[in-house]
Amino acid sequence: MDTKYVFDPETQKTRGARVEVKKPVFRGVPRPSSFRLGPQQITDEPFVTSPKSDSYDIDDRLPALPYPWQVCSSNTFTCTNYSKSARELRDQLEDIIRRSPADVLPTNDWQFNAVFYPQEVKTAFTVSFFADDSGPKNSCLVEMHLTEGDRAAFQNLVSYARSVANLKYAFADKMGFGDEDDEELDSWNTGSVYEHTSFGPIPLPSSLLLKMQADATPDDGPNCLVEMFLENACSPYADVRRTGWQELANSSKDDKFAKALVTAVVNDKDCVTIAIDEFKTEETCSLVADTRRCVVKTLLNIAKVGNVEACRKICILKPEILEIVSGKNGSHSTEIQCSAVQLMQHLFGHSKSVQEDFVATLTSRARGSCRVSNFAHKALRSIKPT
Repeated sequence: MDTKYVFDPETQKTRGARVEVKKPVFRGVPRPSSFRLGPQQITDEPFVTSPKSDSYDIDDRLPALPYPWQVCSSNTFTCTNYSKSARELRDQLEDIIRRSPADVLPTNDWQFNAVFYPQEVKTAFTVSFFADDSGPKNSCLVEMHLTEGDRAAFQNLVSYARSVANLKYAFADKMGFGDEDDEELDSWNTGSVYEHTSFGPIPLPSSLLLKMQADATPDDGPNCLVEMFLENACSPYADVRRTGWQELANSSKDDKFAKALVTAVVNDKDCVTIAIDEFKTEETCSLVADTRRCVVKTLLNIAKVGNVEACRKICILKPEILEIVSGKNGSHSTEIQCSAVQLMQHLFGHSKSVQEDFVATLTSRARGSCRVSNFAHKALRSIKPT
């Protein structure tokens, strides 16, 4: 018996089918947008806008603070210069942080992420702007939140940006602090140059230092640290390898350490060989990507020493270096690209086989005004193609 199927416009619901349940709507929570035919404007705004900001243009609306002020970051500020609009303050802070230097990546109109590398430690934070309903016109809240890395270096950068941009703590009065309790770091406005700094380790007790000096042997010195860091760089664990390469990248800024690193051998492999092996590791996560940044920085410090044999061996990584500098892979950070450009500059005179490709890639990257382009300009001025 033939069965005829007839189209039924009514949607049939069976057991197990998804049932739409209306969720309660609370004050301060944006309502989900309903489907409408016709063109709709899609925005990236993650928060509901404040009624106070209705007088602004659509692009200048500040999002409302999405949580109570009691749970805000301790680095939440307002600007003391109310003649400055929120847009101008955002641009100023972005410029201050970028020139510190740091890599700045906007996520939307009122938020951007920043990354910098004090002592080669990746330190990331977010800067968000919110409406300040309790303040005067043009008043806004600026929240800086550390997400990864060196807190001491982050706080130093926050203090610098706060002083230059004339910021004050937003909730000092609510927490019972007066103006006399608000420590302003006005020394940054005296013309002193800012540098990324961090707290050093706690000094050892004098009794322990005396004992170490008495027990010192001729083998003590940079070689001991070199071998220890290289062993960590060979670890099968990704986090240990990253820590090892961080220490190598930071310590090899010293010429004596870099020269000792060139001759050091661990598991019958020198540092350049270990670095080449690290580049064979698949870049599966941000941890591996940051390890690669430290590897390139370490190779740069070795190349600066001028060891001919080591530089020629580093040239084996020519395809990888060109790929990083080209910028075609968007996953590479600005920091690793800058280090790779400088590495090309120091390797140029040690191998004729790399010169033509290096010049072509540097010429391509020199077009622009970003930090990588500036390093490419300097590299092209310093090398003399033969």
